[in-house]
Amino acid sequence: MPKDAVAEYYDANTASFGRTGQGGASIRRAVWAPGVETRADSFRSVDARILERLRARPSPCRVVDLGCGLGASLLWLREHVAFEGIGITLSGVQARATQAAFSGVDGLRCLEASYTDLPAEIADVDVAFAIESFVHAPSAEAFLAPIARALRPGGELLICDDFLGPQHPHHADALDKTRWGWMANCLVLPDDVIALAATHGLDCVANDDLTDFLELGRPRDRLLELVVTLGAPFKPSSWLFRSWVGGVALQKCLKKRALEYRLLRFVKRAA
Repeated sequence: MPKDAVAEYYDANTASFGRTGQGGASIRRAVWAPGVETRADSFRSVDARILERLRARPSPCRVVDLGCGLGASLLWLREHVAFEGIGITLSGVQARATQAAFSGVDGLRCLEASYTDLPAEIADVDVAFAIESFVHAPSAEAFLAPIARALRPGGELLICDDFLGPQHPHHADALDKTRWGWMANCLVLPDDVIALAATHGLDCVANDDLTDFLELGRPRDRLLELVVTLGAPFKPSSWLFRSWVGGVALQKCLKKRALEYRLLRFVKRAA
């Protein structure tokens, strides 16, 4: 899937995602992991895992958000620990909004760039993470190779996203709709990502299945499914309707375990 298409998708949809999406400005899903008690915390559940890793490292460290959206993760993390943070997004709309949000916050910057072609200044990275952005990569190789080079030995990469699940051979149509509507070009098996990462010097140290902690089948989701079903015969071409088609298909895939929502953590081997 061309990078320009992903950028256009988010340029067109970011405002709507921020207004009506499940996570608002964080543009992500709620994760009701063990110990999460409030809805606000459910949207920070994955960020809290990243915070644990930052606190375990010597401070300050260099952090990169690969697909930062509106910068909500970096802003929240920066409230809890000191670090130099750089957000990367393809979307000009997101980059401008995030740059404004980072204004006046020491140590945070946002670059309009691709994580498959990282700027030269992205080097000696201690912790990199990608929350619900890995699936937009043209391939796992295109995603992993640049950040593996940019990480320092002992540096960590965390990927939280949708991966193919055990039932994926039985739900090809829903997966195709997810790929098309969710701009999810990189739906792959987690074991394949782990094996490929190892060839780049990245060893997987954690592979957590978070699917059961998602909110699936909410009234809003059922309403959206009805809208998509009624609207499909008219073949709407807007980016927003496309995202609705993808979101409905994604929910089906997660319910049926054709997809699983996982958090993978890698550590770069010493040279």
